[in-house]
Amino acid sequence: MLNHYLRAVAPTICRLLPCLAYGQRSIHEIISISLSSYSCRQTARSFTAEAFAYVRPTEWRACYRAVLVDAAGTFLLPSEPVSTVYLRYASPYGCQLSDEEVLARFRRAYNLPWPGPLRYVGDARPFWRRIVEHSTGCRHPEVSEAIYQYYARAEAWHVVPGAVEALQRLKAAGVLLGVVSNFDTRLRPLLRDLRVEGLFDAVIVSAEVRAEKPNPVIFDAAVETLGAVAMTRGTVPIARAYGPSSPVSLNPTLSRSTLAQQQQDNHHHQQQQKPYPMSYAYPPYSDFGPLVSGNQRWVAGACVPDFGPLAPEHVLHVGDDRRNDCWGARDAGITAWLWGYDVRSWAEVADRVLLGSQVDEYYDDLADAV
Repeated sequence: MLNHYLRAVAPTICRLLPCLAYGQRSIHEIISISLSSYSCRQTARSFTAEAFAYVRPTEWRACYRAVLVDAAGTFLLPSEPVSTVYLRYASPYGCQLSDEEVLARFRRAYNLPWPGPLRYVGDARPFWRRIVEHSTGCRHPEVSEAIYQYYARAEAWHVVPGAVEALQRLKAAGVLLGVVSNFDTRLRPLLRDLRVEGLFDAVIVSAEVRAEKPNPVIFDAAVETLGAVAMTRGTVPIARAYGPSSPVSLNPTLSRSTLAQQQQDNHHHQQQQKPYPMSYAYPPYSDFGPLVSGNQRWVAGACVPDFGPLAPEHVLHVGDDRRNDCWGARDAGITAWLWGYDVRSWAEVADRVLLGSQVDEYYDDLADAV
């Protein structure tokens, strides 16, 4: 009998093995969970909150309604090395430093204390003029202005490979997207020229909100801005807008009583035979997220807004600076992943945020194996 169970749950065990890498579960626990899930499948084909918590490692349990990303170094990268650009414009004015020397001087200059409370004020020309002068030893204003104008053009930047596709997956699943960046007023035109501005529901620039990371104020501004967007979604009951058989996505972290308080129209699950209000579920997308409707079995989902106020614990931030991005976000109550350490690709970001949408696949594997 045990061999029969193991054969039945083998696909699920294989898909749960990545949890081991994060130290959340032992192989014995995973086998036990898989056997328990198999039994649950045989009786109701439903996925309880307890089982959902088991499948997702502790760090992943939050159902993120919004994802914030840093711009330079995380979402955008320079098309050329900084030293190459600086020397191209400074060499005609007598700069004879090597690439290594310019880069070392640039790093020192960037980390020097700035006399004012903010480095990026308006267009931030004074700050960048000092960076260029310290990096190249060249004090000709033409040099700093030429470099400043170069980095205002789309050709100076490229989007990190895979970022657009990953963010499109998140956006299609109903996740709100925002940029939070220590940048000057060139950022918005840059995003527009790179044709990625439309990906984001909000762009929070330090020069505009007059607060720089790691100050939690800039993250608070992002949550407030995205919260206003979140409250405008889902105001039409899904059953009324799309009909009783339309698939919709559902946030599993909401209790049945919480949903009942928001109820306007009820859907009835055919197998559970219990009313399950889904009035404020997100409109359907064919390729992303779990599906829930009155004519389909219930499966757990994730990352879909519940259309209440957006709280910091519902938000994830991804950035490449431990102090500015991680510490700053966490001071604001936001989960933070360090780019290049916690996550190493944008596909990984999307996969981890949308892990809940794979729950139905685990159960489909079980069904095929039985």
